[in-house]
Amino acid sequence: MTLSSSTLSYTVATSPVKWYFVKTLDADNVRSDSSIWLSNADEVVRTVADDNRAIVDLPPVVDEALRAAGLVPVMESQPAFETGATVVSYKFVLRDAANNEVKRVLEQDITLTMPLSKTGSFTISAFSPSASYSAYDYAVYYYNGVEDVKLGGTVNPESGSVAVVTRQTGLFKVKRVVRAQSFSVTQTVPRKTFTPNGDGVWDEFNILYENPEGLVIGSAKVYDLSGAEIASLKAGTYNSEASLGWDGRRSGGEKAPAGIYVYQFKAGSKYYNGTVVLAR
Repeated sequence: MTLSSSTLSYTVATSPVKWYFVKTLDADNVRSDSSIWLSNADEVVRTVADDNRAIVDLPPVVDEALRAAGLVPVMESQPAFETGATVVSYKFVLRDAANNEVKRVLEQDITLTMPLSKTGSFTISAFSPSASYSAYDYAVYYYNGVEDVKLGGTVNPESGSVAVVTRQTGLFKVKRVVRAQSFSVTQTVPRKTFTPNGDGVWDEFNILYENPEGLVIGSAKVYDLSGAEIASLKAGTYNSEASLGWDGRRSGGEKAPAGIYVYQFKAGSKYYNGTVVLAR
């Protein structure tokens, strides 16, 4: 519907869920980009990419906190990175009033959904690509400034999309890959040494994995070299549904000293472990 500029409020009964956004015209008749998208369900706040083919769903509390800080979430298509195995690429960033990018890890999970092809129309509830895809052919990657990190994600062949739950902002890519058929640790980020000093670089250690069988993950702990328990591993910030993370603090919240630590967790009936270096 289109409302006049003098309309301050408008109420209409809607069912099922409907989405709304706002565009404006300036004095030169230049149309703005779409605002954030809001639904009558009030469950999420949605940011739609500039090409209308990718979306980010944020909890309302996250959107409110960002706007209180003067930051606006923006999703931008990045075709320059769509080479080789990369099918599509998008940058999810926060911009301040001067349109500068502000890098930060979000306090709560967001859901990022991207298409599986370079072409295809977008609808508010689904993507409509021109072909069907195998659920094991695609994965989301995140560029952390050094390398592309495989996040995985949930592929929906019917809508032609892949979604990942994360707290990161930055450059995301969808690549054509062979997905794991059984549990496997994909990689650790950083590879070995992290520096939790609050500068936004390697402040957290993440263990990323693929878990196609849905094995129960448990007994996720960090130990020092004497075998003493230091902390529990929590959901990581790269893919909140398929990673474990440690912020370099003891279970009580105090900073753990620099040194070598052992991480261990259980997936199904099998234990996985490794070492990480904490530098101060």
